[in-house]
Amino acid sequence: MITEIQTLLSALGYRPGAADGLAGNRTTQAIRAFEQAMQRPQTGRPSRELLDLLRVAANPEPTPPAPPAPAVAKPVGAGTGLQTTGSAPRQFSPALLKTRWKIVDSNGARIEVVFEYGGRIGEVDAPRFWSWKLQGDKIRIVYDDGLGGKIVRHGTLSEDSMVGQVDLPGGATRSWRGEKIPDGGAGSPFTPGPSGALPGPVPGPVPGPAPGTAGPLRGEAHG
Repeated sequence: MITEIQTLLSALGYRPGAADGLAGNRTTQAIRAFEQAMQRPQTGRPSRELLDLLRVAANPEPTPPAPPAPAVAKPVGAGTGLQTTGSAPRQFSPALLKTRWKIVDSNGARIEVVFEYGGRIGEVDAPRFWSWKLQGDKIRIVYDDGLGGKIVRHGTLSEDSMVGQVDLPGGATRSWRGEKIPDGGAGSPFTPGPSGALPGPVPGPVPGPAPGTAGPLRGEAHG
């Protein structure tokens, strides 16, 4: 017993001397130092109780492993080319890729778009001027012809609809909404004009074609 006590004291850094089984002065001083550290009466004597305390001190109970972290939901569209951010995933957001939507402005102008990979817009005239970006449930659709005709549509996306504001050149604004067209659904009879912008008058200082014509809005971008 004394030999084990001496061995354990040495392992704990109390320097009892050689583990020879003899309770000499150095062993007594080491026991007292240990008892003081344990806030126990300083007897300096080997005992079964002391041995049990030393065993516990030298071999503490292992800390149980932390529970695994909960799995983080994969952002909508991750690995599919859908543009997402590190914001919390919105489970109701549809996978926009290759889906067709009808966009209608508050002045009645409308167009159909298809969301393509890489932020591109399909099924429109002059698609190089169009782009889109999704951040969480915030959608941004931009038409920019590089000649000052930039129109930005920004809004909120839900499962089968969008709603937001159009920012027009010159500071004018209006509202817009988008409706998802089901697969095989009938599309709008409207065909975009040469610029790919929506037809219809533009409120405010920005000129535009008269209602009902197919001419493009000057500088109307989808964002």
